[in-house]
Amino acid sequence: MSQYSSNSDILTYATPASGSLFVKLDETVTDQSWIAFQAAVVSFSIDTTDKCPLSTQTFDFNANPDIIVPVVYAWKKQKNFGISKYCNWIFKIGTSQQLKIVVKSVYFPTNSILSFFTEGVYIDEAPTSGLYFSGSNFNLTFSTQLSNNTEDPVFFLLVSAVTSSNDNTQNGCLPPETTDGTTIFSNINYNNGYQAYQHCENSFSIPANHEASLVITQPYFEACCDKLSLKYGTNTTQITWTDDGKPNVYSFKPSVGEVKLLFDSDGNNQQAGYVAQVETYECVCGPKEIVIQCNGQTGIFPTPNGLFYCDNMSCPYLLLQNSSCSNSYFSVKVSHHLRTQIDHLILKSNGTYIKDFTNNTKYFSPAYISDTYYFSSKNNITFDFTSASINSDISTDEKSWNAQIKTRESPNFINITLDSNKSKHVQWLADMNENDAIRVCATIGTLEIFVSYDEFPSLYHFALYDSTDLDNFVGLLSSDALTSSFSPYTPPSRKSTSGCFTLYFNSEVVLLNTYTVLFRIFEENTKNCQDPNNVFQMFAAHRNPENQYDVSVKSKDSGLCEMIILGFRFSLPHIWISNITVTANAKYSFKSAVNDIQLFEIDASEASKWQSFGIYTPALSIIAPSSSGISVHLTNADQNLARIIVISDGTQKGEMTSPSYNGFMYKFDTQLLYQTLTFEPNAKFVVDFVIKEILGSPNIMIGYNGANQTLDKNMTITTDQFSIFYEETNPQTNGFLIEYTIQINKQNAAKIVKVEYLLFLVSFIAAFCYQILF
Repeated sequence: MSQYSSNSDILTYATPASGSLFVKLDETVTDQSWIAFQAAVVSFSIDTTDKCPLSTQTFDFNANPDIIVPVVYAWKKQKNFGISKYCNWIFKIGTSQQLKIVVKSVYFPTNSILSFFTEGVYIDEAPTSGLYFSGSNFNLTFSTQLSNNTEDPVFFLLVSAVTSSNDNTQNGCLPPETTDGTTIFSNINYNNGYQAYQHCENSFSIPANHEASLVITQPYFEACCDKLSLKYGTNTTQITWTDDGKPNVYSFKPSVGEVKLLFDSDGNNQQAGYVAQVETYECVCGPKEIVIQCNGQTGIFPTPNGLFYCDNMSCPYLLLQNSSCSNSYFSVKVSHHLRTQIDHLILKSNGTYIKDFTNNTKYFSPAYISDTYYFSSKNNITFDFTSASINSDISTDEKSWNAQIKTRESPNFINITLDSNKSKHVQWLADMNENDAIRVCATIGTLEIFVSYDEFPSLYHFALYDSTDLDNFVGLLSSDALTSSFSPYTPPSRKSTSGCFTLYFNSEVVLLNTYTVLFRIFEENTKNCQDPNNVFQMFAAHRNPENQYDVSVKSKDSGLCEMIILGFRFSLPHIWISNITVTANAKYSFKSAVNDIQLFEIDASEASKWQSFGIYTPALSIIAPSSSGISVHLTNADQNLARIIVISDGTQKGEMTSPSYNGFMYKFDTQLLYQTLTFEPNAKFVVDFVIKEILGSPNIMIGYNGANQTLDKNMTITTDQFSIFYEETNPQTNGFLIEYTIQINKQNAAKIVKVEYLLFLVSFIAAFCYQILF
């Protein structure tokens, strides 16, 4: 058992008839200072489908006051949804007890007739507090009628009894500990837990020109039923929890007066307790000039006391370079809990705006991705911080931020120069290592960058600079650094003002950075195109799997026009083409844009035959000669399936390549690269395979007619399906380029099926006669 949450998890294990279940919690996998294990282990029959576990049983809490009964719809998912069920559980309590129901989770699907009833109370949601009932006998019922639902109801309740008491105890309430403006309140007892009916009461107040924050650092108490509350003036409010199961952080102003922190436990299910930290801080700005330390980290904080800030602050902060540091590069990592729209922390480099850190951000950043920026020593970094004033004495706004500055070693610069002879460069982002910086400069024209993109978070780790170094920062690839097009199949782009882009990869986290970046000289790559928008991308298949679209280019009379299609989202990047149409009688060239190797040419007279074919490459180049045009039809479904859809009648052509042939230098185990799909039943076709080039010793296997063989020479087969498998052992030397032609004729295919059936029938009759004669 690697992880278990006693608040909500239900784990199901199958055991042999004579076997046993052993449960072990590995305490070495947690980084918490204290852990607990709370679970109920219940055996049940897997054959019972019309009843809930433990249904129809009677539980007497007067005789067994310490038991806790789990109430669920089912311990495991049903094989058949929408079955009718009626369940009931009977509970008895003594005269001094109350029935206690803790609702952990409740979900009822639509189109069901459901009732959950006890003592006149319908339970259709999970309340934040426990439910208490007085009486002696209780019947908890649940029913659902047969419906067309494709999912089960879900509910998880813990039922117990708590003995009523008017006597509270302060035993176990620890005295406050105060150090440098921070006070700790606690009742923590890791060995025995806190007392039943415990009442702890502590108070604090805030001096003038100060504010305070309350953080529950250890919330090890039964949140539903043991209450941690704040009392101020005539108001009492219970500590609330965030959606991710943590207590909220509270902020206080001096006008709130005296604040009391109260804790009250009921009579059962005691845990370890709580630790509450109250930090009081003066409402003045922290140090405004901060010198970078050569080793370790340098911190920037809103106030002299640390992370938390007050209302109505306005503070500038200047980061000063340290000339004695041998490393001339540094990172700025910002962590924050700023209030949406009203608080602002603005980062600038050399007076140029970089980012306003506020919770009102355009792009979602997962918790494991921090706001980290990287600069050379030529950057003057400043922060401008302002906070608004709100009319509230107490709030659940955490109101904190900090910036950590750390010197770093010089990036690993990779220099690429573009000119009239080499006017573009393709970069597969997964090829970049931590601390790599690709420096691309154009000797002529305007440098432009394109990035295949679908709003996935990996691009938060790629920083773009319009310079030859880590200065003149323009943004992260996931942000507004690039100008997005209204067309989903046109990748975001940006033009350089300096003639150089530096792309820096700043994460050691292993992520699926399966995106393509194209650098190009704008004028060189568009001068003969009627429309300069000649770079496209595979549209994100997860958005609309059935989306279909066409991308096209037209060349001028002055020369050829090149279309570039960028691939992404796949560990083996590929571009699948449904069909093509052309506008002139000419030859159209297809190349890998990574290594500029020519793959094949399509004559205009045969363009209609090239259907449903795919190329494994991060970027595909299609060249239209002068005074011509080409349109490529793409669908999202093709990109996911990566199949050769065989036409129903006629001639179909295509090309097959290994990823390494197109410059994708990765090893991988045997994978299915190509597979045919036919929609005509029993339709057989003839395939001619022509080996155009074999590099090294590639292991190419073809499967057809129930057998596998090596595909290393020209061959012709008759089949109803074929598959191409490939294992890449040495991408630097291995590779293949194979052209195929499929011939299918409905009438001939029917004749083949009839002949095969006739041969089978003759063989069967011959065998039957042989048995009669002999």
